[in-house]
Order: sequence, then structure tokens, then C-alpha cells
Amino acid sequence: MSFAYRYDLTYLDMAISHDSFIAQMLRRCSRAKAPSELTGEESTYLEGWLRALFDSEGAGLSDEVLSLCRPQEFYLLLPTLFQQTCMACSEGVLTIDAMKTGLECRCLA
Repeated sequence: MSFAYRYDLTYLDMAISHDSFIAQMLRRCSRAKAPSELTGEESTYLEGWLRALFDSEGAGLSDEVLSLCRPQEFYLLLPTLFQQTCMACSEGVLTIDAMKTGLECRCLA
């Protein structure tokens, strides 16, 4: 990823398969998806992460949430997670303090 950004390379420049995770990351890693663009599975992942990070009565990041999706799926979902967090904060649905606490990664002891 560092080489791609440093030298402005595409996955084609690096002879990476179109279907590979790295190619997907290069194509859309900085692009959040609109809720209507999410698959049912992605919506489930996003909801699980949002609840784990920001539900004040929740238990935080449990093993269930961490194993909900593969790391590759999480990395592709991350821009959407961040955008949804920022939107909730700007609309007053999520307070700044709740956002800070959630993004500090509340993990179980």
C-alpha cells in the first residue's frame, strides 16, 4: 500500500489480480459507502462495530464483534464506519465525549 501511494501506482501497474484484497483496497479504501450501497452482510458488520464502539450500555469490543468479519472486510468497511461516526456526531446523535470514548477502543479486560 505504501508503494502504491508513494509512487501513485494502481493495482494494474503492480500486476495484482483484480479480485485480490489489495486491489480492492487500492480501488476503494478511502471511499465510504452510502447505506443503500451496503450489502446485508456489510450492514450487519457495520451495526455490530457501531454498537460495540458507541453503545454506552454495551460491553465494548467482545470476541463476537472481533470475529464477526474478517480483517479484510473490516478494512474495506472502515471508511464507512468513520463517516457514519462523524455524521452521528455532527447531527448530535453521538456526543464528542462518546465518540472519543468509542474511538479509544473500549476492549474487554
